[in-house]
Amino acid sequence: MATKSVSRSSVSLGRPKEKIHELIAKRAYDICQRRGSQSGNEWADWFEAEKQVKSELQSDLSRKKS
Repeated sequence: MATKSVSRSSVSLGRPKEKIHELIAKRAYDICQRRGSQSGNEWADWFEAEKQVKSELQSDLSRKKS
């Protein structure tokens, strides 16, 4: 049975980059919805979502190490 290897470059904060991207996209959508779905703030929503998700993942990773 062949196993799929995952390179370090495709993993960030203990998760595959694709999964992190998905989490950020969902969070950005939620942020947009909470603001009433007004256009013009997509990048701000994305960057805020990215900050939140990465902070949460870093906290989870730190807790697992201790």
